[in-house]
Amino acid sequence: PELGGSIKVVHKGCPVSSSPALQIKHTPKGLEFFCFACKARHAVYREQSYAELKAKQEQVKQAQQQEKQKADQRDWSLPADCSQHLPIDVLTWLAKIHFGPTLIKKHNLQYSPSLERLILPLQTGWQGKHFNYKEAKQPKYYTHSPDKWIGVIGHSSDGPVVFVEDMYSALRVKVVARWVICLMGTPKKLPMCKNPFRNDWFLLWLDPDKAGRDAARFLKRELQWYNRPVIDIQSLPGWKYEYYQHKDPKAYSDEDLKVLMERINEQET
Repeated sequence: PELGGSIKVVHKGCPVSSSPALQIKHTPKGLEFFCFACKARHAVYREQSYAELKAKQEQVKQAQQQEKQKADQRDWSLPADCSQHLPIDVLTWLAKIHFGPTLIKKHNLQYSPSLERLILPLQTGWQGKHFNYKEAKQPKYYTHSPDKWIGVIGHSSDGPVVFVEDMYSALRVKVVARWVICLMGTPKKLPMCKNPFRNDWFLLWLDPDKAGRDAARFLKRELQWYNRPVIDIQSLPGWKYEYYQHKDPKAYSDEDLKVLMERINEQET
């Protein structure tokens, strides 16, 4: 379009719509793209001078260093009143997600009476789950950690890279995956991983609520640059029926996970 104008065209590869939903605006800065269907956004601005570019990069670098210094100075230890004595309602919930005594001990799960939270130690820091968060008007999960995402090595040599929202799901699904990435919620930025994805394919196993659906669409769009198959579990046939009967993988037993992954592998093939 001419400067100050805009046009709408078909967004090739849009997972939502094949109609002309991609708007291209020509602004004084450059071109801005936005798809009203899948919410993809991009911009191509006019070139900056080398000095401007270096100055911006240095600002970003300094901000990252300051954030790291603040993180290094914080106390990431577990709450002082943590103990391995877990209340009966906590043990009941853990049993429902197949966390028996072996896994409880392995992952050092504890309970903080003052916070009224089940404490899961992380690589750095911890995450607490509140069981009466609505009555207490508290967040369901509280994460005290500098980690924005956590990678978990799985037991399979050829399984997919699975993206999940919470650490309990990550610890459960690693039974059938080669690598699990816990997003620690529904971020709007793709985790940058040091390890290459090699020849893996991706499985998105996020919650079916709006936040989970928005995050799944974002990840599916971003992961296409790795040129690997991306499967959203909720787009598979029979998601609301048959064997897809839960929101996330922590609700399945080890055997059920293995059967489920075999069926997902068949769909991917």
